[in-house]
Amino acid sequence: ILAYEDKLIYSGKENDTVTTIPKIINGEKISFYSFDGVSDDYGRLWMTARGNGLFYYDENNKIFKKFHHDNSKIKSLPFDLTTCLFIDRNQNLWIGIDGGGVAKLDLKQPKFNLFPLSEGDFPILADYFTKCFYEDEKGRIWFGSQTNGLNIFDPNAQTLINYHHEIKNPNSLPGNMVGSIIKDKENNIWIGSSGGISLFNEPKKSFETIPIKNL
Repeated sequence: ILAYEDKLIYSGKENDTVTTIPKIINGEKISFYSFDGVSDDYGRLWMTARGNGLFYYDENNKIFKKFHHDNSKIKSLPFDLTTCLFIDRNQNLWIGIDGGGVAKLDLKQPKFNLFPLSEGDFPILADYFTKCFYEDEKGRIWFGSQTNGLNIFDPNAQTLINYHHEIKNPNSLPGNMVGSIIKDKENNIWIGSSGGISLFNEPKKSFETIPIKNL
């Protein structure tokens, strides 16, 4: 699937079919640029739209729908600068938002669940710019941020753990901008940050930075 500002193009590998779908809502052409996209189990393709909120394309009914911030609604998209998306095992869509932190959307019946519930719940999330998501085998959601390092949220215990760069600690996170989180086949957690690439040892709460040499 290729996402352009004014259309989607579905390209089939098996029979070389190409289908162009113009972006239209209520008979009017729309335009938005997507940083990220993800498909759910209900036939919907979700797309970020930096500055324009959140969109999905319903592949069954052939329609687009938009979500945006609404001051009149307590539960709406917190901010319209959406950047990254992730669907967890419980069919929740996690939305990373520049300057608005994180939003969670229940996909079973699309409705926003506020996260955090109040600004005082997790002070570290103030002025939060989300770069990436990861879900571990315990169902915890990991957030990579622009300035606040690495955060791990446990939805069962409702706790948040933060890891950030400490100048005098060589085993701390090497950089506070975290852009990628991945686990390899040997269950090693790799963190990509503004300070380089590091292996995270959670039991020891330490990071081993891998040196990158110029050849």
